[in-house]
Amino acid sequence: MKIITTREIRNNTKTYFEMAENERVSIKRGKKFVNLVVGKSPDEVYLSENWE
Repeated sequence: MKIITTREIRNNTKTYFEMAENERVSIKRGKKFVNLVVGKSPDEVYLSENWE
């Protein structure tokens, strides 16, 4: 898994979007994380197995 900052995603968006097709990419924003998820449809739902 690759963890990047908001600055990195802003500066290298294409690179990280392409990377997300092959591995997990998380963007650290403060104390929270935003995960890039690649899917074939915007209606797909992705949940972690540890979801509470």
